[in-house]
Amino acid sequence: MSSIANSALPQQANIGNSWRAVGNTARSWWIAYTHWRLEQFAIKRLRSLSDRELKDIGIARSSIETLVRGHNRHPMLDRTH
Repeated sequence: MSSIANSALPQQANIGNSWRAVGNTARSWWIAYTHWRLEQFAIKRLRSLSDRELKDIGIARSSIETLVRGHNRHPMLDRTH
C-alpha cells in the first residue's frame, strides 16, 4: 500500500513545480510591466518641465529618455526620497 501512495508524490511535486514556474513567470512579467510604467511616468513628468526647470536640475531635454532608462544615470534620478 505504501508503494501506491508514494508513486503519486513525484507527480504532485511536478504539478507544484509547474505552478511555481507559472507564478514566477507572471511575477517577472508584472515587475517588468510596473518598471516600464514607472519609466513612462518619469519621462512624461520630465517632459512636462520647462527648459529652465530642466536646466536647473542639469538635464537636457534630448537626454530625458536615456537618463530615465538607466543609461548615464543622473544623480537626481537616483534619489530614494
